[in-house]
Amino acid sequence: MKQNFSRTQLLVIVSVCILAFAGGALCVSAFSKKQVAYVDGRRLFDKFRMTIEAKKKGDQSIDGLNRQIESLYARMKVSSAGENARLVREIAHLQDSMRSFEQQFVSNQTRQIFARLKTYSTEFAQAKSYDLILAPQDETQVLFVQEQCDVTDELINYANKRYEGN
Repeated sequence: MKQNFSRTQLLVIVSVCILAFAGGALCVSAFSKKQVAYVDGRRLFDKFRMTIEAKKKGDQSIDGLNRQIESLYARMKVSSAGENARLVREIAHLQDSMRSFEQQFVSNQTRQIFARLKTYSTEFAQAKSYDLILAPQDETQVLFVQEQCDVTDELINYANKRYEGN
């Protein structure tokens, strides 16, 4: 069955088709102009000064606890059996404290570091007009990146300068 369209109906159909095509082309054009950057997330985290400082602080605390444990082991060599039982309990308590400290410290510091990096990355992206920065934690999450899209070193420098107050 053949349908007859009026001139107005044909004009509306053609106009809708043109608008749909133009809108689609506009969307593709706008999407293709998005600025996307890539950052090696692991390297950014490891080279950020706040991370380096937190690691030193954590290592110093752990070293202090290890020295206390070593000193208790040294005392055990010259102590009586009764004293050794007490020292063993003290060593176990210090080891538990050390594990607990490590877990809490790493969790708290990591959360603070990522919050700071997110702030600095947002500022960096706005300053550079990036619409998206990908920051995978390992290289298996992104299979290919053009070299000019990798802004890891630039963001590390920016974040470290901001962290230092510059």
